[in-house]
Amino acid sequence: MKNKLTNINPLHQILMRWYDASMRTTLDLSVRVHAGLVDLAKQKGKTLSAVANDLLYEGLFMKELPDGVYIDPDTGLAKVILGRQYSMEEIAKMIEEDE
Repeated sequence: MKNKLTNINPLHQILMRWYDASMRTTLDLSVRVHAGLVDLAKQKGKTLSAVANDLLYEGLFMKELPDGVYIDPDTGLAKVILGRQYSMEEIAKMIEEDE
């Protein structure tokens, strides 16, 4: 069987071997959505793809869970949010107020 890549530029052959076409797609994003994704990616120190994937995952699967329960996209485990997180300074202040 003849290799389909024989009549193609060698650099293109290499790129085609590394390109994962089955997991890629093109989305048209509004300027506002793109800017928001870029800002969030910078804040989190993640790639644009990782942030978009996390948000899409949360949007698709979080709606099926009870309030306060979500799936951590990094671990795939369920987490429960019982309220906001408190800093150590806030906890120390609350303890002082109780005494």
